[in-house]
Amino acid sequence: MSPVAFPLFIVLLTASPVPAEAPAAPDARPDPGTTYQVVNVPADDELNVRAQPGIQAEVLDTLAPGTRGVVASGVWQPHAGGTWFEIITDDGERGWVNARFVTAEDEESPQFPLSCGGTEPFWSLAIAAGEADYSTMAGDEATWAASDWKPAAGRQPGYHFAVRLQADPEAEPAQATDVGWLTVSRARDYCSDGMSERRHPYDMTLITPDEQVLSGCCARAR
Repeated sequence: MSPVAFPLFIVLLTASPVPAEAPAAPDARPDPGTTYQVVNVPADDELNVRAQPGIQAEVLDTLAPGTRGVVASGVWQPHAGGTWFEIITDDGERGWVNARFVTAEDEESPQFPLSCGGTEPFWSLAIAAGEADYSTMAGDEATWAASDWKPAAGRQPGYHFAVRLQADPEAEPAQATDVGWLTVSRARDYCSDGMSERRHPYDMTLITPDEQVLSGCCARAR
């Protein structure tokens, strides 16, 4: 038997360039109790602060490389395979940065202003400097005295707390209908407003001084 001839195939392996390792995915849970620093931005460039998540959105401001003390509201949103954090600028404006370009730095006091709200009915509550300003889309408005945060016993500071709301801080003693409560908890899976992809850091329940019970989300304000 004559040997069987097999065609000779020569396989040429060309080495494809290996892409540089992508930066590690950022923590998708921005901490509203922590400030951030700008990283991974070249010295001759700036980090854009945009009106919405995404590189096509309007640029509201810029941050220099290495900028420290960036305040995150704790709200984040996935976009085009990335993660975007909402930040609050020094003048109180809100904008968005790609989370790959900020990293957490020193922790702060857990006491900071809060911005809360909910839907059906649409309402909002802003707490700062000992006052709570409440409003609804129906035109209802009220201002209540707000206590310091009252942390839940046995829980991590800043994660579970309550704020006492009093309609008339001069009343002595306060009547039951004069007092309400805001209870706040860091959401395990983040709190959704039910209308967008944005994730808020806190779940909350509001019992107003006139005994309405409302639920919604909260984030850090400046």
